Amino acid sequence: MKRIKVKSTSIDSIGFNKKTLEIKFIKNKAYKYFNVTEAIFVEFCLSKSKGKYYNKNIKNNPKYRL
Repeated sequence: MKRIKVKSTSIDSIGFNKKTLEIKFIKNKAYKYFNVTEAIFVEFCLSKSKGKYYNKNIKNNPKYRL
């Protein structure tokens, strides 16, 4: 999956393909989240703070299994 670099202190890059969101952290490996809508991906891309958006909307959301 192709990822794009993002401006963040914790996230290096993000990618999206067919309801799969991939997040590569600066100090960690990449994680894949499934069943993510395109709307969530767009909100994530447009969010002012990628780390805060991730923590609030993606990290512990049971809809998006690792």
